[in-house]
Amino acid sequence: MIVTRFQLTNAHVHRATTPSSITGKFTIAPPFWRLALLLLVGIASVVLTIRAKEREKRLHELTTSVVKSGGTVHPDWPAWRYAWEWWQGQSLRLGTEVIFRRNPSRRPRDELGDLHGLDIRCLYVTNGALTGDEVARLVPAHPIELLRLTKVTGTDAVAHALRESTTLRLTSFDDSDLSDTGLRELPLERIETLFVNGTEVSTTGLQELRRAERLWCLLLDGGQFNAESVEIVKRLPKLRILGLNGAAVTDEHLQLIHGLNLEKIHLENTTVTPAGIASLKQALPSCVVEVR
Repeated sequence: MIVTRFQLTNAHVHRATTPSSITGKFTIAPPFWRLALLLLVGIASVVLTIRAKEREKRLHELTTSVVKSGGTVHPDWPAWRYAWEWWQGQSLRLGTEVIFRRNPSRRPRDELGDLHGLDIRCLYVTNGALTGDEVARLVPAHPIELLRLTKVTGTDAVAHALRESTTLRLTSFDDSDLSDTGLRELPLERIETLFVNGTEVSTTGLQELRRAERLWCLLLDGGQFNAESVEIVKRLPKLRILGLNGAAVTDEHLQLIHGLNLEKIHLENTTVTPAGIASLKQALPSCVVEVR
């Protein structure tokens, strides 16, 4: 292609006469909105950093309060490490776990408060480390999913505090003083695992389990498990694991289990005989029988 001198001249004139309103759009200077955006990002980063520091300080204060009261805090800890080891295959992580194993002062500790901000999802209290009233102050302020109380007094107050819980799924009151009244106040419609062995809950109180449509694991003692409670157990649509605990459990109790449709039976600290266990395994060949 041959380009004439006239064409080159016209092109030079066209560029030279281009209006500044058009060439101004291609300036390399950063526009105002970009500077404003960078300023907003900087401010947001500072605010988030300050809030994170405040939360970290608050969590440290709460953790210190728990430790002074004889407890320990495990952020995002697998609760199954301490709760019911015989459930193999479970890998649920419940978030912050708080464990109270001892009470160093044996006096009311109002300074413990409700620990709001710690976001407790698993609460484990044993050997009277906290009273029922102290636990009752804690539970409404947290999205507790797992609650295990062992040898704790005043647990009816805890059940009352939990009556409107929408997160509770696993709860144990073994060797505590939970009564029929307390069992009635629990949100049984949501609970999947319930331990009431060694409590004051009677066979009459167990009638409340008709509301427990999600219950798949139940632990009772020899005084609670009889022909009447067997009928209650039969009506639980999702029950798969039944545990019997205590010296009062004998071969006669095993005979009552023969007609149940279960996947696992857990026997602990019982007085059953090898012959009784063999008979149970023969009656329920597809059921796993664990003895401790």
